[in-house]
Amino acid sequence: MAATDKNMKICLLQCDVCNGDLAGNVEKIIQLAENAAASGAELCIVPTHAIYGPESAFYLAHDDFRASFHTACACLAKRLPVPLLCGMETGAILFSGGVFVETAKELFFRGNIIATGSDPNDDLPAADMFIHLAPRRFEPGGQQKFEDMLAAVARQNNMWAVAPNLCGGYGSQIFNGQSVVYTPQGRLYARGPAFAPGLIQLDTDRDSGEILPTCASVEDEQWRALVLGLGDYCHKAGVKKAVLGLSGGMDSALVACIACAALGSANVTGILMPSPFTSQASLTDACELAQNLEMPTLTLPIEPLMTAFKDCLAPVLEKFSAQANDLTFENLQARIRGILLMATANRSGALVLNTGNKSELAMGYNTLYGDTAGAIAVIGDLLKTRVYELARWYCEKAGEMIIPQNVFDKAPSAELRPNQKDTDSLPPYDRLDAILHNLLSHYATTSGEMAKEADAIQKKILSFQFKRAQCPPPLLVSGQPLEFFGGPIDGRYNPMSDCAEGK
Repeated sequence: MAATDKNMKICLLQCDVCNGDLAGNVEKIIQLAENAAASGAELCIVPTHAIYGPESAFYLAHDDFRASFHTACACLAKRLPVPLLCGMETGAILFSGGVFVETAKELFFRGNIIATGSDPNDDLPAADMFIHLAPRRFEPGGQQKFEDMLAAVARQNNMWAVAPNLCGGYGSQIFNGQSVVYTPQGRLYARGPAFAPGLIQLDTDRDSGEILPTCASVEDEQWRALVLGLGDYCHKAGVKKAVLGLSGGMDSALVACIACAALGSANVTGILMPSPFTSQASLTDACELAQNLEMPTLTLPIEPLMTAFKDCLAPVLEKFSAQANDLTFENLQARIRGILLMATANRSGALVLNTGNKSELAMGYNTLYGDTAGAIAVIGDLLKTRVYELARWYCEKAGEMIIPQNVFDKAPSAELRPNQKDTDSLPPYDRLDAILHNLLSHYATTSGEMAKEADAIQKKILSFQFKRAQCPPPLLVSGQPLEFFGGPIDGRYNPMSDCAEGK
């Protein structure tokens, strides 16, 4: 089938909306549509969820919200300067001529247009244009995979292929924008901005539209996703400020860099909370980082509180003997710091940013109500080795060691006791993360000499599900979230290896 000879001027509206904010989202769509109309667009398209947000199922279950949604649709139909096609779970809505009409699977507008909220199958009917309305969440490399698929649809069916997308952060989820248009020959015609709102224009009388670049690397993708995700999380929560604990280690250093990029350095406060076990090098590294970022800091020593808690706990210590590998006072330090961070956030009207990484979360190497405190786990979906890689990329991009070199060089340590190292409790991170990567790849197995260690790590992951259930949500940027491995919080993973007779 030959593509249509009719000229079409279409504009994709790439929006950053807010879950449940019907009034605000309608205004954003109308503003973008007005800009599109001024450029000559005859039809605008927004993806599914653009009116009420991608995580609004709870709201839609309520009668008053559904009634308000119909009011929002009526408002759009009345005020839009051009027809608008909006994706819906049940198909799509076409706003045109002051009315809106809910349709099923196929729409017609100046030619035969197929609009769907799912990936196309091999039996597409003849048409002039295929519109993929489902928004696409960010995952590393996902944009290229999607574009390859869409190009094949266009080429194999000799039709235009169009895919609007949302951008922005929605809780843990991040949408990367990069709406695309392909010609009937499967050639890229236009691409929207990465991780930002925008207009993507299609004029079939023109050979090409604006093709904005993709991200330069996986690190570039993840960095932009984290900055956008954190910025939107705070903005949509109505908060402008954040606080975090600065330990002098890599995790808090990278979170500080992300937070300053997302919120502005003046709106981020680093809290140094030294104990008797905190090294001078860690304090020096934390202060140098803050100075490089132009980020304000406060220093709150915790030794007096450690002493006060020990005195208060004297009856407990007398009544109960210490357990093997007793962690009472190590955990107490983490919980004191959590209390100080939360109190600072309360006083300053800020959110606490959690600084834990995915390797720690997987292995339960954290303290409930201590270093698990926070509103959002900024790097909670990054393995420890990935934290270092992204931090190195960030410094190279900046052209200077914003994160001090010593933070890269020293062995990771929680500094909760003398000479403590993470490797006292965990395998070396390069080995641990290789196993975790395999396990999170849909339960891929690890073979060879690491198989036994992988089995022990898998059991440990499952045994600490109760901790992860109480941790702040992570910004999902890896494509392999720990929720893939979510088991029951009270389970005991113990498969049988033998069922021989008589046993």
